[in-house]
Amino acid sequence: MLPFACSFGTNMPSKEEETDTVFEYLVNTADGEWLHWRHCVPQWQYPRNEEKPKYAQLVIPTLDSVRYEKLLNLSYAVEKATLLVGGPGTAKTNTINQFISKFNPDTTSNKTITFSSLTTPGIFQMSIEGVVEKRQGRTFGPPGGKQMCIFVDDISMPYINEWGDQVTNEIVRQLLEQGGMYSLEKPIGDMKFITDVRYVAAMNTPGGGKNDIPNRLKRQVGREGHVTSLKDLHGGDSINLRRSCWLVIAAY
Repeated sequence: MLPFACSFGTNMPSKEEETDTVFEYLVNTADGEWLHWRHCVPQWQYPRNEEKPKYAQLVIPTLDSVRYEKLLNLSYAVEKATLLVGGPGTAKTNTINQFISKFNPDTTSNKTITFSSLTTPGIFQMSIEGVVEKRQGRTFGPPGGKQMCIFVDDISMPYINEWGDQVTNEIVRQLLEQGGMYSLEKPIGDMKFITDVRYVAAMNTPGGGKNDIPNRLKRQVGREGHVTSLKDLHGGDSINLRRSCWLVIAAY
C-alpha cells in the first residue's frame, strides 16, 4: 500500500491557496484523484422553520470538522480506538457527538462517560457493566445484539496519585488491551470480556496544569488508531493530524 500511496506524490494538483500542503487534500475514492478537503464540506442551512433556534446547539461544519470526522469513520470502521487531543474550544466533543449522531439507532447504541478528578476505576467499571448484558459464558455485549460506541470525554482528568500513577486510566488501558475487566463480584477475579464495543475519547492538550495520560494507554491508542490533535479550527497547524493522515493513507 505504501508504494501506491507514494505514487500520488508525483501527480499533486496545483495549490488552491498559497498555504496549502498535501494535508489539505485527500484521495477521491470515486476517481482516484486528489481532492481538496474544502470540497467535502456540506452546505449548512439555517433552520428557518424554527421560531427560536437554540444557537448553542447549532453546529456548522468546517473543513477541519469534516476531516476529523472522516478520520473517525476510518478508524471506527476497522474497530480501532481513537483519541482526539486539543485545547479548550477546539470542538473535540462536538466533532465526536456529530460522528455518533449519524449511527443507525437500530443497530448501534452509544454511551458517553465524562471523567473528572473524582472518577475512580470502580466508577468506570460500573459504567461499562451497566450498559452491557451477558451474551454467553464470560462474554458481555450491548443489549439486543447491537454494537455500541463508548465516548470517554476528558479522559485525562482522573487524579494522579503521589507515585505518578493515574489508576483510573489503567483500567481503561486494560479494557483496550485485553478486551475486558476482572469481575468485582462473585466469582471475584474472573475476566469479563466485552464484545461489540468500540471506543473514542477526547482530552485537553497536556501542560499548564492539565494532566497527561499514562504511556501504556497512549500505546494502546497509538497502536489501534490515530492520535489526532485539534489545535486551531481556523487554520492552525497540527503535527499530530498530519501523522494521522499518513497513517490513514498507509493503512487503507
